Amino acid sequence: MAHPIVKRWTTEETIVSAVPDAKLKGTLVTLRTRALEGIQREPPESRLLVRDNCIYVFDGSDAELRGLCFPMAAGKTWGRVPTTSPAQEYVWRVRAVNADPYGVPQVNTFHLSAHESS
Repeated sequence: MAHPIVKRWTTEETIVSAVPDAKLKGTLVTLRTRALEGIQREPPESRLLVRDNCIYVFDGSDAELRGLCFPMAAGKTWGRVPTTSPAQEYVWRVRAVNADPYGVPQVNTFHLSAHESS
């Protein structure tokens, strides 16, 4: 505790495609991740499925077989647990819905944010 080892990195995630998939009954999203500072901790490209109010992550350190489901309405949050710190780490917030003037017409766009660690 007197001499902690601190690792820090910054990444940029960009959605390179979002394609409806009838077989999976959702939208298949391809993300590109690039290290801006520190080392690359995620694969350079990963995929996830958005279906209803759930995200299924196929690749990377967050890969799960179960879906992460949450309320998708402006102002809603998820991820808070009894041990959540005062800094609200890992609590996700829906900042806006359909607020992207460059988004695909008649397709919901969600703006999310989270403080992932201290």
